[in-house]
Amino acid sequence: MRNLTIRLTLVALVFGLGIIIPASSKAASSDFQAWLQVQPRSHLSESLSILGLVQWRVGRGKSDQILTDVMLASTSGDIRMEGGISTLSKTHPLFGALEWRPWLGLAGQLALGSTDWYHRVRMEFRFLSLVPQASYRFRYLTGFLFTRAFSDESFAPFIENEIFLTVNTIASIASGFDQNRFRVGLRWNLASGDALDFSYMNLLLGSGASQVMVHVPLIWYVLDL
Repeated sequence: MRNLTIRLTLVALVFGLGIIIPASSKAASSDFQAWLQVQPRSHLSESLSILGLVQWRVGRGKSDQILTDVMLASTSGDIRMEGGISTLSKTHPLFGALEWRPWLGLAGQLALGSTDWYHRVRMEFRFLSLVPQASYRFRYLTGFLFTRAFSDESFAPFIENEIFLTVNTIASIASGFDQNRFRVGLRWNLASGDALDFSYMNLLLGSGASQVMVHVPLIWYVLDL
């Protein structure tokens, strides 16, 4: 009952921030955001699992977005092979989707004493609204989670970076650098298995004269079912 109360309180907090934050303002160079992520999972066997994900993002500098993902993952030792399909939309995930993304990837984690070093490589096949061809995008994420930085191990600082590179040129999307996400913060691992991140995210978007840097204080609550 106590875990349920904590979960409901945190969900209410994130949704409350979503109501308070004015999402209709124009793009800003700084943008406070709140993300709520629900991810049910089912283990099909000892090494094979299926994971669903619904992530609601609200920010001052852009309209609300909903990211959905369904993936199949096979684990062998410290390496996980993944594949799935995700959607990104500004309304219901099945209606008015901005893009569909079938993807394939690898993920891994290495324990370095009291620090976890994690990686994720992913190739996305992006089918964007009003664009007749697929855009291929490569993503690489790496980061460190300092699991024993405090006497209370439920709190862990982290630092990570993810780079996005577009492989092909189609319509108005040029190949080359797409964006970079640098994030540093503190993770609170709850007894229920959920996680709450308080972080700063630096977004570098686009390239050349149109490149924009956005500073994002971010609250991210992951509800693990």
